[in-house]
Amino acid sequence: MDNEKKQKKKQYNYITERDRYIIEHLYNNKHYSIRKISIELNREYSTVYREIHKGLITQMRTDLTLYTTYKADYAHTTSKENLSRRGREMKCKRNSEFIKYLEHKIIKEKYSPYSALIMYENAPVCLNTVYNYINSKNITRIQITDLPYKRKKKPKHQSRSKVSKTNTLCNSIDDRPEDVNDRSAFGHWEMDSVVGSKNGGSAFLVFTERQTRLELIRKLKTKNMENVVREIDRLEKQLGRKDFRLVFKSITSDNGVEFLDNKGIEKDRTTLYYCHPYRSSERGSNENQNKLIRRFYPKGTSLNKVSPDDIINLQDFINTYPRALFAGKSSVDLLGEVSAADPTYERIITKMLTIC
Repeated sequence: MDNEKKQKKKQYNYITERDRYIIEHLYNNKHYSIRKISIELNREYSTVYREIHKGLITQMRTDLTLYTTYKADYAHTTSKENLSRRGREMKCKRNSEFIKYLEHKIIKEKYSPYSALIMYENAPVCLNTVYNYINSKNITRIQITDLPYKRKKKPKHQSRSKVSKTNTLCNSIDDRPEDVNDRSAFGHWEMDSVVGSKNGGSAFLVFTERQTRLELIRKLKTKNMENVVREIDRLEKQLGRKDFRLVFKSITSDNGVEFLDNKGIEKDRTTLYYCHPYRSSERGSNENQNKLIRRFYPKGTSLNKVSPDDIINLQDFINTYPRALFAGKSSVDLLGEVSAADPTYERIITKMLTIC
């Protein structure tokens, strides 16, 4: 029988977990030699030899004497750890300045790997390598949960647009001019509200400029129509009527009850357009910016104690955030290009972003 096994072609695949438990039984209980075990498993002698030495551990008997034995579960765990470290060595050591920088930017400051990499001068690796390090747990402190929400691409399908019954006499998104739809002109905004805890309380009134994705955040005491109109009135008073009309040429919002006072919002100072019901994709920029806010204020977090300085810091984070959409540029960078054509915008926007 042994001679027949010797004549068989040797197996060169990996030792399996089942093989390890067979080795444990033959080596510990039957006291087979390594040579005999290799014949039983139809493996090379050197393969079994390395496997046994990988799984040897020292244990203590009840009489306090030590002995060495082979443990299949220990050998299997060690083998999986070794496999996880296969491949090329990391270009950056785990305690290098670059890895510490990534950990700080992603975990503490809530940046994405792309944005953190853009902000690092002369990065030693590319974006795919950074994601490979994170997925393979070569950067041990960064977990998948630390990364921003991954976009889920929904299949495109034709759907019939519904008309809101609550504001049939108001401007629909279908009536927007082409320069608003194609984002070719500055001064057209999307508006939404970001709520805190489910028990009510404060909320954010957020505006996202469609061309540059510039973000403006205002705090509402509670989310209702009166406070939305009051906050827009306050913003107009701070900027001045002429400057407000120049910067806020139009606003697009959903059909939330807090935005249904179209006359109070417009007041001959802007034009309000309503999206179709249940079509958040028509304010896609707004929705994506809200995800940046949620990195700091997750759903259920109370917004009552958020200070004006906190809001300004949050605006600065979003507006200086490097974006793949703009090839690494931020909203502030794009605003600089807009201001080059008309310096008036820079003065108004700077004033607008520094008051709450």
